[in-house]
This record gives sequence, C-alpha cells and structure tokens, in this order.
Amino acid sequence: MYRIKILFFLLLINQFYDLIGQDNVEEYHMLINNAELKIVENKFEKSAIFYEKAFRIHNGFAIDLSNAFLAAYKCGNEELMKYAASKLIEKGTGINYFNQSRFANLKTSDFWIEFLNSECKISEKKYLESINFQYRSSLENLMKYDQEPRRPGLNLNLEVVNQIVHDSLLYFLETYGFPSEEKVGIWFSNDTFIKSISPFEFLVLHQFQSERGADFIQILKSAVQKGELKPIKLGFYAGILDDESINFGCLDNNQIVLYQINDLLYECSCKKMKVVNKRRKSFYLEPLEITLKKIKYYCEVSSEFRLNISYSHIYKEANDKVTNSTLEFLKKSNFKFKKKLKSSRSYFKGKY
Repeated sequence: MYRIKILFFLLLINQFYDLIGQDNVEEYHMLINNAELKIVENKFEKSAIFYEKAFRIHNGFAIDLSNAFLAAYKCGNEELMKYAASKLIEKGTGINYFNQSRFANLKTSDFWIEFLNSECKISEKKYLESINFQYRSSLENLMKYDQEPRRPGLNLNLEVVNQIVHDSLLYFLETYGFPSEEKVGIWFSNDTFIKSISPFEFLVLHQFQSERGADFIQILKSAVQKGELKPIKLGFYAGILDDESINFGCLDNNQIVLYQINDLLYECSCKKMKVVNKRRKSFYLEPLEITLKKIKYYCEVSSEFRLNISYSHIYKEANDKVTNSTLEFLKKSNFKFKKKLKSSRSYFKGKY
C-alpha cells in the first residue's frame, strides 16, 4: 500500500512537471530569470513559484534545480525541494550534496527522511537506467587524451591530437546526439559543487582555440534552441570566435559588462546595452540591465546562489594608476564610470 502511494505521488508529480515534448524554451528561461530576480529581492516564496512554473515546461537544468532547491529550503516549500532533489539525483547528484551544512535542518525533517527512503531510491535507479554511461565515459576519456600533449615530458603532437578529438566529437554527436544533462548527466569538482563546464564543452573550447570550431558552433546554437544547453554557455566561446551573434557583452567578442581598474569600476553604456540586448534576446538571455542587478547581488550581498552569470562578465585590470590611454580605450568601448570601490580587491568574488 505504501509503495502504491509513492508511485501515485510520482505519477502526479511527473504529470505536473514533466511535459516532455511541450517545452517552451524561451518561456522556461524567462521564468528562471524571474525566479532569480526574486532571489535578488530575497523573496524566496515568490522565487519558488516561478521555479515551479518553469519546471512544468522543462525538466530543469542542474544549476536552476540547485537554486530552486535552495530557494525552496529557505521558504519551506517541501514539494519543490523533493522535485528539485529528484531531478538532480537523476542527473548524477550524490546524497552528500544534500548533507551540506547549509541544509542542516533536513536531517531531522520527516518529509526528507521519507524522501530518502522512497523517491530518492527511485531517482537513483532512474539515473542508472537513463544515463548513457558509454557516451559519458567516452567524453571523459577523450578529455584525458586531449590533455596529454599539454602535460610536460610527453612527446605528442598537439595538432594530431586536436584533429583526432575533432573527429571523435563529430562521431559521438552523430552516433549519440547532443550530450545534454538528460543524456550524460552532470559532473562535480567535489560532492557539493556542480562543475560549470562539462567535458564536452571543455573539448569544444579547445577545438575553437585550435581553429577547428566551425563544425560545432551551429550545433551549440541548435542545442540552446532545443533546450539542451544553457544559453549562457555560448558565452564561453564568444571571446575566441568571430561571431557577433553570440557577443553577449560590451567589450570585443565576449560577455564583459563591468571593467575594473584597481578600485574603479566601469560599466557598459546604455547605448551599447541596447545593441547587445537584441543579440541576447535571440538566445533567451535577460537584458544586461537585469544581469547587472544579479551581479550586484552576487558580489555585494550573497554568493550562496549560483545565478546565471559568469566570471567573464567582469574584467579586472591591475594598474598603479589609470592612464589617459586606458580611459580613451574604455570610452571607445562604450564603458562609463560606475563607482569607486572600497578597495582594489576583485569585485567579483565568486567561483564558477
């Protein structure tokens, strides 16, 4: 009888959240953006509501699920906690992730104890059944091979290795499809920190650096449009690509919207933001004005949530003094003075 209740609960929650094939990718990212804005306002109950709406049309990316779990924990939304935890576990998250000190009260919560004894075990089984471990292992092994010529003492030709990696990636994509989180899971740098870049994304980065990335850019864009890749991930490659469509920031081909020189902080001008925002919108990214709000919260209030921003949004240059040539460069790059900081310490304090 107890198992029947659990299965009935899972059926309901899947009907409520998992509308596979009805994903509206743009709406999903809009809702996630609204959820993060409520986090910035410390309105966690309202944030949880937006996360619930987002997960009705998309299973959720790992970073969004982790933020949703934390927001739900802060406002006591048990159903959202269970959903987010289930989906994270299905992507490969171990139980130690939920044993962090910031979730200390979970250990004595009746609903959580029940979750560990029921839904958790079902999600662990689903992870083992749904993840393509052959694909996952192949990507991990290819990344190790990709690193070999970069290790001292090894006499491997980097050009040859880059070409083999290139051909292998195309073969994997043709054979298995795009390595989404649903297909290959997620990776951790330890039990509690979800890596921001997967082996596939790491390998593609090297392909762009070796000028072999032309075969991958459309694949990445298509993955974003299908809801298989976070839009912000395209920005990983913007600085080394001559592709204006993914220039999501204000300085050359990258995502930079803040420029720091010692204790002086400059930001992208409103005129340039309007141009960049059009590009961002086509890939479901929020306007830069909102990105700046999130950066301010992350840098000045709390870095507890991993919002959809990245280190490349801020560039820090260490100089003894601000030269006229630097100021002229910033002016030409459409940057304006924002404020004087308390110190020359890096404004962006987070880890991504």
